[in-house]
Amino acid sequence: MVQPSALSGGARQARPRTPRVLLAELPFRAARMPSLAFGLLKALGQREGFQVDVAHFDLHFALRFTGMSAYSFVADAADGGLGEWIFSEAVFGDGAPRGAHGRSFGEYLAARDLDAEQIELVERLRAMVPAFLRHCEATVDWSAYDLVGFTTTCSELTPALALARRLRARHPHLRFLLGGAQCEGEMGEEILARFPEIDYVFSGEADVSWPRFLHAWSPEGVEPIPGIFSRDAGAAEAPRRPAPRAQLDTLPTPDYSDYFRCLGELGGGSDDVLLMIEGSRGCWWGEHSHCTFCGLNGTMMAYRQKDPERVVGEIEELVERHRHFQFSFADNILDYDAHKDLLPLLADADYPLKLFAEVKVNLKRPQLELMQRAGIDSIQPGIESLSTSVLALMRKGVNALQNVQLLKWSEELRIVVFWNLLMGFPGESDDDYAVMLDLLESVTHLQPPQVATPLRLDRFSPYYTEARAAHDGEGASPFRLRGPAESYFHTLALPPESIERLAYHFEYDLDIEMPEERMREVRAFVERWRDGYRPQSLVSLVGRDFLRIDDRRFNRVARSYTFGPREKAIYLACGEITTAKSVAATVALEAHGGFDVGAKQVGAFLDSLVGERLVAREGSRYLALAVPWDPAYRNFFDLVTRNGARPFETQPPAGVPEAARQEPVHAG
Repeated sequence: MVQPSALSGGARQARPRTPRVLLAELPFRAARMPSLAFGLLKALGQREGFQVDVAHFDLHFALRFTGMSAYSFVADAADGGLGEWIFSEAVFGDGAPRGAHGRSFGEYLAARDLDAEQIELVERLRAMVPAFLRHCEATVDWSAYDLVGFTTTCSELTPALALARRLRARHPHLRFLLGGAQCEGEMGEEILARFPEIDYVFSGEADVSWPRFLHAWSPEGVEPIPGIFSRDAGAAEAPRRPAPRAQLDTLPTPDYSDYFRCLGELGGGSDDVLLMIEGSRGCWWGEHSHCTFCGLNGTMMAYRQKDPERVVGEIEELVERHRHFQFSFADNILDYDAHKDLLPLLADADYPLKLFAEVKVNLKRPQLELMQRAGIDSIQPGIESLSTSVLALMRKGVNALQNVQLLKWSEELRIVVFWNLLMGFPGESDDDYAVMLDLLESVTHLQPPQVATPLRLDRFSPYYTEARAAHDGEGASPFRLRGPAESYFHTLALPPESIERLAYHFEYDLDIEMPEERMREVRAFVERWRDGYRPQSLVSLVGRDFLRIDDRRFNRVARSYTFGPREKAIYLACGEITTAKSVAATVALEAHGGFDVGAKQVGAFLDSLVGERLVAREGSRYLALAVPWDPAYRNFFDLVTRNGARPFETQPPAGVPEAARQEPVHAG
């Protein structure tokens, strides 16, 4: 059996302090993205002189048991409770729920539009869990550790409980820790109260409380530490004092060495791996205007950022350490001033970086171009809707035309856009959806949303807070809480009041009538859009004295348009959102002597193109929709195809390995 010292990356202490810690990544995290939290906790612990290793059991499950496609299918559907249900029987045994709300879990999945093959896959994965848990136990010398830590991201609770329960029975000296998004506040307190396998629950940020805990811990327990729920005597009140927040510039570079070691030993490729990097925490927009549906930040909305040079230095350190160039910013939102400091530094870096970032929609074209030069080739801009009225209900601070403009510019710059279309906000009208459907017909050459879906009610969101207050008789809300999402009752054998305290997702009714038929039309159209979308299906080709536009959108009859010099100048002047008056002024000032054309004439011409769906209009503002023809664009199609095989894919294993029959590998 490999000794734990072999698991540690970087410099090791000759005589490491106790406790000795193993952090275990479990299904169903995104296996192609090692945990930033664990990378930081490992680095923080090692900086203080402790032995901290990371076991990537999620990779073991994906590459030795399920195959990456099956694993990713479950991981991507985390809010449906698939992963939690797969491990629930290993936690509750014969007491595991056999159904809830009058139907089986399979019937629940069918109601969520999973087909019979997908449901059978989920059931097959559940049957693999006992062998997987045996495998986890056999691959590590557990006697070499004192503490075992797990994390949750509003899921992964039952996998952690299942492994902790098995290990506690066989290695009673171990103590188990849990942290992550599902441990904040009363959720963490309830986990500790209901599951004796867990000894400590970290609520909130752990950058300060973690090193303090390691220094204070002994088998006899620890004194109260703010931010940590504990079974130790006298520690019960500590989490009611929030965990201290670290200065981000004092944090070490995350350590992903165990991940790459494990990936190599399991024979997985790294082409599709994204390393998480952190430039900020909180949300600067949420501080100003908390989006009504967003529950991401909990009590940690306050925005803080790292020094840009520090961020670039960490990226360079990780590139040199792991020979890897693909990163994802963990930030909720890229800093508003990033184009002044961080992005120029990244653009000047001597590396071929590929970066993902979450951004705000109201970017200017030069800012987006700078992002591209900096290596950001995929973004999540929080578009959420193509109705200005609905966006106002969300408190997004942008309008529909701005959203379309970002989609258009991203198409031109070959930046992949991940976005969802959310529906069902109180105050929506039939007219809102009629206007949106009309706009959707015009933008099918741009990248479609991943999904069109009803609003979800999440803990910590303003909508949830108002609904909870109304439920308790304190105020009014159009949301009438029905209780936690159904998936929790299929996976947790707990009293309803306990599930209420543990849940992050909630079900509700609305006390107002909603435009249900229009919402169904939007969902159906988005499905057609996703099936029919292809890049470069509405393109402009510019000649010296003419403009040609080729329209090959799936929802339009194929047609080409040719315009002369004046119309060409007008159309090109609408490359960003503008008005007829501004276009007339721009055209009159052109270097060729300009054209004597008034705003009324410009407006009439642009309105005719709105009718042909070559221009989008909202009020008095216009936006040309065609993108420049780019013969290299066919390669981009591979990037935006949603259902293609990923480079990280491996062939499904021939069979489930039996831990007792194979040589153990180290937990890295």
